[in-house]
Amino acid sequence: MNSDLKDVPIFISDYSIKCNEDGDLVNKLIESYKFSCRDGKFDISDQWRNNINSNASELIKGLDNSDVKFCLEYLSKLFISTGLRGISMSDEFLTRKSDLYVNHTIAHTIVSLAEYLDSVPTECIEIGEIKKYNVKELEELLNKISENLEVKVSFPEIFGAYGLRLGSYFVTVDMFEHIYALKRSIDGYINYSGSLPRKIIEIGGGFGDACYWSQKFLKPDKYTIIDLPYTLVLQGWFLSKTCGTNSVKLYSKDYEFNESKIINLVPPFVIQRLQSNSFDHAWNQNSFPEMSYSIVTDYTNSLKRLIKPKGKLYSYNQATQVRVSKLIKSCPSFKLISRSPSWTRSGYVEELYERI
Repeated sequence: MNSDLKDVPIFISDYSIKCNEDGDLVNKLIESYKFSCRDGKFDISDQWRNNINSNASELIKGLDNSDVKFCLEYLSKLFISTGLRGISMSDEFLTRKSDLYVNHTIAHTIVSLAEYLDSVPTECIEIGEIKKYNVKELEELLNKISENLEVKVSFPEIFGAYGLRLGSYFVTVDMFEHIYALKRSIDGYINYSGSLPRKIIEIGGGFGDACYWSQKFLKPDKYTIIDLPYTLVLQGWFLSKTCGTNSVKLYSKDYEFNESKIINLVPPFVIQRLQSNSFDHAWNQNSFPEMSYSIVTDYTNSLKRLIKPKGKLYSYNQATQVRVSKLIKSCPSFKLISRSPSWTRSGYVEELYERI
């Protein structure tokens, strides 16, 4: 795949503070963060401890000091902050990588997703020339992807999110990677179960992007994210602002699994409180290889209790440094039923496991 986007400028979305209600939300996020930090114990890998200490120390300080004003200003510029380094698009792509990298990555993932969805022929270098896409042609692909998913694939223009304007679409560096992995996860579940997953648990949710898209084209009854207190703040901010505060349950004192909320955001130790056999489907993207063997084992042992028999566990991760299949073999309650390379990202492997 080639693209003719070298002259398309990167667009940075608005990051102004819109209303006083945002301060109320930030105050709730601070309270939830503090409850998460002190209410239970959980392990954190050295890689993630170093990442948070190096890139998120300012926001952590603001949270610890209950500095609502600072945290609000920081979160309003989330996507151009250092706080998302190692998680998603951050200031890193703007300061360390060229516009050409951003443009090519976006074009590549659009075309790859369209190929997976069978919206365009799959390119083969042995048969004919590789197509070079311009802005208009990529917009046409976005129309086809949106038609297939029955939702317009355009990212919210908030918090300094940056990417490209392609016609009526605003697209970011990694949004199609999340959409692709989520779609593959759902398709795998349907292929082996014959129905849609209605209750999903995600281990490690980034800033909430996959959860956001699940509300658009899957609309599950329940979506629970297990993550570190710091990243729960990012998810709570993004998902509350995009999906509505009435849809999001933050961890708090005397927390109970709230069936009235669609999205539940909880720290790792809460996984022990969740009801057995309460989820159809679990999935992980980009984080199992970043955890220690003992942490992954703890998660898989918990998931074998939480996932219903015949339920599924989907992994979308790099297999260069750490092979997830080796990690999950320690839990005989999960049987590998499908393994394939990613359509969109070289070096990434998709694995689907069944709870037995």
